[in-house]
Amino acid sequence: MATIGRANNASYLNTARLSYISTAPFYNNFFTYTTMVNSQGTTVGVFTPVSGATVGNCPAARVLRETGRKIYPGANPMPAGYNTYMVSVYDAQTQLTGFIDPNSSVWCIYNNDKPNFWADGVDPTTQVTDQGLSIYTLGNITSQGFISTASYLNVAGNALVVGNMSTLGNAMVAGNLSTIGSIVSGANINARTYISSGTTMSALTSMTAAKFNTSPVGSGASAGSASAGYSSVNTNGASGVTITTSACTAGSIVLVTFKAGANPGSGITAVPGAGSFTVYAGAGITLPFFWLVLN
Repeated sequence: MATIGRANNASYLNTARLSYISTAPFYNNFFTYTTMVNSQGTTVGVFTPVSGATVGNCPAARVLRETGRKIYPGANPMPAGYNTYMVSVYDAQTQLTGFIDPNSSVWCIYNNDKPNFWADGVDPTTQVTDQGLSIYTLGNITSQGFISTASYLNVAGNALVVGNMSTLGNAMVAGNLSTIGSIVSGANINARTYISSGTTMSALTSMTAAKFNTSPVGSGASAGSASAGYSSVNTNGASGVTITTSACTAGSIVLVTFKAGANPGSGITAVPGAGSFTVYAGAGITLPFFWLVLN
């Protein structure tokens, strides 16, 4: 154990300086180390969970400080199946002490330039307790686990998601967003260009808009293979107007929105069919509308 003399920089040089911040609850990655002699007379190491460590008192974003003790495979007896360098740390909030694998994905470096007995830093601008440094790189960031953010995830180029992407906040994509899995959002998804998916896009609540920006196909009865367009209905309430398009099937969803300033009267109804859909409105109403076929 280092002895600290007068309060200057040299007095702290030999103190434990590394601190780690947890990236996930770490109660299953926090061990007490003991040794025992087995039935063959060999001294072996034993790792057991730290007594009192729970998911509640070992959360993510907790800072742990090195005590100076270390376990080296080969030099120290290790349990069967363990061949990992371990370091002893303590939690200044719970006073729990144990060993961790410092290179596990559960940990990242918090600060390696201050003695471990100094309190966690507080940002002088926000007055929020520091929780680690930012990452700025021109290279790739590759993760075998989750990428979580409590703020924005800004993508200037394309974002390729092979699995699922969930967001409780906003996702702003300046380029293209492609996914082979699902996109689940508890808020808004704003795209300046396209959102494309190899699977089904569905809404758990409702989809509303003043109109859909589409390429008008005129007000004729045939739209060819178009999946969106603009038309008008003027009916007696029974016959409706049929728009023929190969984009429509009996199982399609046809979204219809009124043109700005139109009088909706008693409303409008779209009934999909094989190769066409029919739009109905109240008697004596001329109603321009935009339409979109979803499959």
